[in-house]
Amino acid sequence: MRLSRAGRYARLGILLTLVVVMCAGCKGSVDSDGTGTATTPSTPEGPVSTGPRAWMALDSIKLQQGDVDKATEMCESLMRDSYAAKKKSVSVDLTRYIIDPNLLKYSEFKLKQEAYNQIITHVDVSIAKEEVHDTYLYLKLAARVYNDIGGHSGETMEFVVKNVNGRLVVTDWGALGGPATFSEFDFMHRRQWPITNPTIWEDPAKVKALFAEGGIQ
Repeated sequence: MRLSRAGRYARLGILLTLVVVMCAGCKGSVDSDGTGTATTPSTPEGPVSTGPRAWMALDSIKLQQGDVDKATEMCESLMRDSYAAKKKSVSVDLTRYIIDPNLLKYSEFKLKQEAYNQIITHVDVSIAKEEVHDTYLYLKLAARVYNDIGGHSGETMEFVVKNVNGRLVVTDWGALGGPATFSEFDFMHRRQWPITNPTIWEDPAKVKALFAEGGIQ
């Protein structure tokens, strides 16, 4: 009788152990801050950016000095997304950054033209220039870009950021550095239209000329 009861206890212990193991396997991954939020590996084949859907300004109308950090974060995110898109199988959601339809169309076309199936393995980003104005922020970011075949190159990208109804948006951006960089489309087609405020996208005639120059329908 004692042996039978001990056997039942042993079997019960095994079942409880199996239940605990199965439940542990059902839990999502936990990120580095211990919040329990599921995280996605940052690989060229997976989703690119994991930042906010939109970056919100401190004020509903004006751009403030306190918006600079968020604006810089947004521009760096767009910069990194553009490098991830160098691999043809990777697509990025540019509406996270851009709301102007012409800039959006140009940017999507540009990234497709610059996709040559190369994997960017690592990007180091630093701020090269920062100018805060009453109605916009001008930012130049410098990047050291490494690819999967052991090569690397340095280039800069320029950004104009504005506050549109309380949301920080990129109103223009581009890499005009030169032909020996990872991002050549801007250098080839819009050197006569630099990244400035007011932007080219506020002038229909310039937009039409740029689209004709770049072969954008």
